[in-house]
Amino acid sequence: GGPGGQVGPGGPGGPGGPIGPGGFAAGGLQLTPEQWAGAFGAMRPEDIRGLGGVVGNAVGNLGREHFVAIPPEQRFEMLRGSVLNFDPQAGGGLQQNLQQYGGKLGAMLGGLNPDQYKQIDPGAMVGMMQAMNLGGEGFNLGQTGLRGGDVAAMFGTLDQQRLGELGGERVLGSIQGLQKQDFSVLDPKAALNIFNTVGSDKALGLANLGGIVGKFDAGSFQQLGNQGTFGIVNAL
Repeated sequence: GGPGGQVGPGGPGGPGGPIGPGGFAAGGLQLTPEQWAGAFGAMRPEDIRGLGGVVGNAVGNLGREHFVAIPPEQRFEMLRGSVLNFDPQAGGGLQQNLQQYGGKLGAMLGGLNPDQYKQIDPGAMVGMMQAMNLGGEGFNLGQTGLRGGDVAAMFGTLDQQRLGELGGERVLGSIQGLQKQDFSVLDPKAALNIFNTVGSDKALGLANLGGIVGKFDAGSFQQLGNQGTFGIVNAL
């Protein structure tokens, strides 16, 4: 995906170089993971975009802890150059990349701004959420590298159909531990989509229901109708 558009299938990224003692080589340059993290943090995002397979090789060899010092704009380009860099026609695909880089997803996705999440193809977003076991059995937000606001913003990029692919139970499991203020990133349509996907009966039992409903507009309540709106008002 190019700048300003959604990031979906991109071009194939080749290996950057072999792993060496005390670090790894990419593009002929041997640095430790800490040095590579510092190098990516110092580069302009558009320059990272032009590095090709070096990015994927670097991401594969960095630990989750190394991404903390890299600014969001640079981390997003690293995500684009690794997980989201695939070409189905060339035999590569998202699932292959998720298997290779899945353990680093939260480290790259955490702390991005909502506009960056919106640039990610919704199908790829669903795949990444599933790969992180977001809302699944044993899910622990603290172990992902994501914050509550990140999770809400990611859900905010998905329409009703894509949320349905994740399933109401997974969405419920993802949001039930969030704080009310985490939902502030949502627009009215996204908030209603989340409410409907979880289902009225279970949504009304959420301790953070006010955070979701607080993003509704008049049209949201009109779509819910009298019975749905009464249930919400009665639960708050």
